[in-house]
Amino acid sequence: MKIKIFSRVNTHKKISSQSSFPNIKYIRKAITGLALLGASFISHADSIGNQGGFFSNNISGSSEVVRATGNATVLLQQAIDRASQKQGGGVVILRGDDITLGQIEMKSNVRLEIQSGATLKMASRVLFNLGRNGLGPRNPRLRNVEITSTGQGRFTIDVNKSQIFQNAIPVRVGYVRNFALSNFNIDDNYTIFPSIFMVADSDDRRVPNNLTYSRVPEKGVVQNITATNVATGYALIQLFSGKRMLLRDLDATGGLTIRLEPGSGRPSDFLNQAGPRVGNIEDIRMENIHNREGMAAIFLKPHEKICTGIFGRNITATDSAFAILTNSSDSNSFTRGTFEQTAFSSPIRLTQTNDLALADIGASSQYFVVPSERIGRTRIADFPRDPSGRRWHTKPIAPVLLASSLNANDAGPREKGRFNITINGVPTTRGNLESNTKILYRENAIRLNGSEATQWIER
Repeated sequence: MKIKIFSRVNTHKKISSQSSFPNIKYIRKAITGLALLGASFISHADSIGNQGGFFSNNISGSSEVVRATGNATVLLQQAIDRASQKQGGGVVILRGDDITLGQIEMKSNVRLEIQSGATLKMASRVLFNLGRNGLGPRNPRLRNVEITSTGQGRFTIDVNKSQIFQNAIPVRVGYVRNFALSNFNIDDNYTIFPSIFMVADSDDRRVPNNLTYSRVPEKGVVQNITATNVATGYALIQLFSGKRMLLRDLDATGGLTIRLEPGSGRPSDFLNQAGPRVGNIEDIRMENIHNREGMAAIFLKPHEKICTGIFGRNITATDSAFAILTNSSDSNSFTRGTFEQTAFSSPIRLTQTNDLALADIGASSQYFVVPSERIGRTRIADFPRDPSGRRWHTKPIAPVLLASSLNANDAGPREKGRFNITINGVPTTRGNLESNTKILYRENAIRLNGSEATQWIER
């Protein structure tokens, strides 16, 4: 293993522009700079900059470059620890091609920049951990944390799992305020857990009514990230909990791109037992979200939580089942929650490029498949399995399925967890979709034999 460490002063300039969201100012990524290191130059990407009320670049300290091959876990962690102690924080620049890393604990006041084109191979269940302690006493809240690339390109995280449905979390975000993740690709292999997991860092996760589930990610930006081979039911990014976030320019193949679902709704789900607004999801903006050959670009399911202030625009999917999918909780362990003040604006689009069945579905979506997909089938198990072996494949269905709402005029009983969302504009389709329906509702559910799915509709 070869390691070289350099230092320089962190001097950068920002470029500002306006967002298409009202009252949100975007400051675009800086033009690549050059820093003199000995007899050579390196390209430097800089922070994504201040993003309205969602992220502030508060790092003004010096930078340190770590050049590595092989396993660089210890050396990278030491550099991050040093940067966190610098006045004004610090920047760590990781340079190399194929680098293996175990779990890296991010620290407050640190920006980690990874060489564009580099591949990081995961050697642990979690790669980058931001303020989430799975065992022992909880940590103080992290502040001012950023992970991005150098130059104009992206780096790659290889989950490094040869078998499907293994446990891997490339980025886990817990009790942290003011963070940004950007400019990388995730090469998955149908692992379980979302690639980017936003989750509360409770003091004791096995105690009902625990108010420390309010220790959640807050004020963050996630942008310019793709994920491939996402397992159905999982996602590029899932929020169990989180407040004031901007999620944009995200693309996933398979599964879901964004999953807003707090917990599982099972009897052992203590996050939901903490109360409807403790550790919930609030004030989320989403823009330019795409999914291909998966279930949906965005999925919403609240369980007990009351989630509010959710807005999105330009939500699209290609050869997926839906672009937007909502559903009520099916839990009987607690009072079912809802999404409030939730709206999506055009363009909302589903595109079909061929006649193959490549879209992912779970058991509930079987009630909405197109008529040709019901022929010769009497149960969900009759559909072809998806590559993860845990869900099924079908053809694209409709741009929007609001399975959380009885119909356009009546969401249905609140005690059953029914809720509606606002769709601004008319969703569109491209290609030869079998159905011309743009928005499906719960009352449109049909069993595979063609009869109304009354029992499921009323559940």
